[in-house]
Amino acid sequence: MTDADVIRYNVVATPDNNVIAIEPAFSIGASFLLCIRNAICNKDVTYNPTNAIAVTTRFFSNVGEAKANITANIFEFDDFNHVLELLINGRFDYAILPSDFTQNSVFEKQGIEFVPIVEHRLVHVINKRHAYLYSALSNAIAKRLAELERDDDQQTDLPN
Repeated sequence: MTDADVIRYNVVATPDNNVIAIEPAFSIGASFLLCIRNAICNKDVTYNPTNAIAVTTRFFSNVGEAKANITANIFEFDDFNHVLELLINGRFDYAILPSDFTQNSVFEKQGIEFVPIVEHRLVHVINKRHAYLYSALSNAIAKRLAELERDDDQQTDLPN
């Protein structure tokens, strides 16, 4: 049971889940196909049943409807870092991992190519029993995002 979570992919807030996504979204994330050792790196890799791909246990809920098109051989592991280790250490040529784009420099440093498979909005979620807080939380998030955008605009307006 989830009471609340600061940030999650919007796809976790489905009608059969116990959480509600609070809009507006904080940011954008993606499920990335990671490729190593000069392996072919495009979405077609996921359509080939002879390819083995390491993923985290949340993989199927993260990719949503796109999972119907994936015919590659999927191996699930509990931990993001474990999947990354398996890829780097040569156990797999492919992995699919979630990211908010901040890990891209880590991927590049390890010589990993990456291609976004599915993009997601990153949202705050609350348990359905807290639905009465939706408007207040939504307004607070929108206000804070607007403040951050103004701060960013002011930073870019500064002379060099």
